[in-house]
Amino acid sequence: MSSKRQNTFVVATVLLLVSSLSNFNTLETTANPIVMHLKQTYGYLVLDSNMSMPEAFVNFTIERTHTEGLWYEYDIRMNAIYTFQSPITQVATIGLVCPQEWSSGDADIEISDDHSTLPYVIRNYTELVSENETQTASWIHLDFVIFNCTLEIDTPTDISIVMDLGTSEAENAFQFYYFVATAHAWSGDTHEVIIMNVKNLDGTSSCSFSPDTSLTITNNPPWRTATWELNMSAFEKENVSLSIYHERPLFEGNEFLLIFVAVTVPIIIILIVALIRGRK
Repeated sequence: MSSKRQNTFVVATVLLLVSSLSNFNTLETTANPIVMHLKQTYGYLVLDSNMSMPEAFVNFTIERTHTEGLWYEYDIRMNAIYTFQSPITQVATIGLVCPQEWSSGDADIEISDDHSTLPYVIRNYTELVSENETQTASWIHLDFVIFNCTLEIDTPTDISIVMDLGTSEAENAFQFYYFVATAHAWSGDTHEVIIMNVKNLDGTSSCSFSPDTSLTITNNPPWRTATWELNMSAFEKENVSLSIYHERPLFEGNEFLLIFVAVTVPIIIILIVALIRGRK
């Protein structure tokens, strides 16, 4: 069990087009941040400006499942449907950006289209790019869940992604982020609906969602649900987020013992001194 004061999940779940190859080969090397074009004998990495993601529906269930002393545990599950469209018929390789926590063996991932479950591999950014590339932001810390899917010309294709992200431990606070900004990498606009269903909030001092833009909150105990309905061309924030702060006792553990000693010892000393003086 980790002993962190605050545990933060940063969820970067925007999909990026990686290549149009049915086999994705990698080069193990150090690398600069995200590449716009990479041409090598082993393939290429590209953000294809012709590919579009017109719709995205992302549903998170975040449930507090266990409390032990001052510690809280949350189980997190994601169900998402992304709609892709291509101007040509192709086997496209798509990369789902995710933080390292997801690929460390703690997450169960299932990716499927209308016909079958799609196999995937996990690659770190440094395995996908070389040093000679155009760069934008620093992506070197990111891992990618990479899978192939068949796209017919000008035909919307739905891809379902289910991730059981396992358990996150928190003490003072729990924060959860879903990163949306790189949806701008796709051609055209993306209409994206993001839902966070939070369960079992008793014992918390506050539960808030950010930003307020296009946000609707509903309460149906023990659930609290936040829904953002966004047109990404008009949405300027990089992420949407959840923050939960836990109720704390006035004094905790050793703190109470120290305060008790600090208060009672002087009183006892005063009483003893008074008793001695009274006998004189």
